[in-house]
Amino acid sequence: MWLGNRLDRMEAARPSDVEEPHQLTTGEEEDAGAIEMRQLLAFEEGVAHWWLIVTEAELSARLLTPTGEGGGASFAEPAPGEADARRNFPN
Repeated sequence: MWLGNRLDRMEAARPSDVEEPHQLTTGEEEDAGAIEMRQLLAFEEGVAHWWLIVTEAELSARLLTPTGEGGGASFAEPAPGEADARRNFPN
C-alpha cells in the first residue's frame, strides 16, 4: 500500500486534540519522522492510543504480548472516528 495513503488514513484517525509528531520531539534523539513511523506501525497494528507513542521502547512495549514474547498488539475499541477513517480509505 502506498505510504501517502497509509499516512492519510492515520491522520484521519488521529484525535483532533492531541499533539502532532513534530510537537512530540525532544530535540535530542527523537525526530518527527521517526515518531510518525512508530505511530503508523502502532496504528496499523491496532494498538490503543497509538498517537501517544514517541520512543522505540514505547512501541516495542505496546506490541509485546502479556508474556513478553511479542507477536501481538493490544487491541481495544477504536478511538472516535478511527474505524470510520480505516473504512474510508482504500487499501
